[in-house]
Amino acid sequence: MYCVSVNSAYCGWLGYVEWVRPPVGMVQFTLNHDEKPVRKRKQMLLRQLALVDQWELTRENIDDMVNIALDTGDQEWFEQLTAMRNGQEKEAGEWRK
Repeated sequence: MYCVSVNSAYCGWLGYVEWVRPPVGMVQFTLNHDEKPVRKRKQMLLRQLALVDQWELTRENIDDMVNIALDTGDQEWFEQLTAMRNGQEKEAGEWRK
């Protein structure tokens, strides 16, 4: 998810939603607007967030999030991210068998 609220200090930050209780959700931000790795939890209004097209993420972005998933022990997220990274590599012709 991206924070898209121009009135928020987190505008442009990337993260994932931990839980949703409309009209809010808890977001774990992983990259700031400069694409630097961060770890910041923040309750946000759902209208302040937008879905991310996974193909907008760079290999470096995904690698940073893989490291965070490993640090936090989030096996499911780790598997999703590595599948996403492998899919990007395969499309770019960099996939190894």
